[in-house]
Amino acid sequence: MEERDIWSSATYKLALKVIERNGVILAKRLFLNEKGWNKYTKHFITVLSNKDTADLALLQKLTHKWRNLLNKFKQDVEQTEESTREKLQIVKDGLMKWQQFYENKCACLEQDGSACSLLRGTS
Repeated sequence: MEERDIWSSATYKLALKVIERNGVILAKRLFLNEKGWNKYTKHFITVLSNKDTADLALLQKLTHKWRNLLNKFKQDVEQTEESTREKLQIVKDGLMKWQQFYENKCACLEQDGSACSLLRGTS
C-alpha cells in the first residue's frame, strides 16, 4: 500500500468514528430518507389532488344549483312585477273612470244650477 492509500483509509475510518460518536447521518441514509419522504409527499399530493378534485366538483354542482335558483327567483320577481303592474293599471283605469264620472256629474249639476259638492269635499 502506498502512503496515500494509508492516509485515505485512516481518514475514512476516523470520519466513520466521528460520524458514529456525534450521531451524524451518513449521506446514504440521508438519500434513503429523502427517497422515503419523496414517496410520502407524492402519495399525499395525490390524495390532496383527489380531494381537491372532489371539492371542486361539489363546488361546481352547488354553484350550478345556486345559479338555477337565482334565475328562477329572477323570473318569479319579473312575473310578480308584471302581474302587479297589470293589476295597478286596472285599478288606475277604474279610478280614472270614476273620476271622469264624477267630473261629468258635477258639470251636469252645475249647468242645472245645483251646487256640486262631490269633488269639493263640502256638503
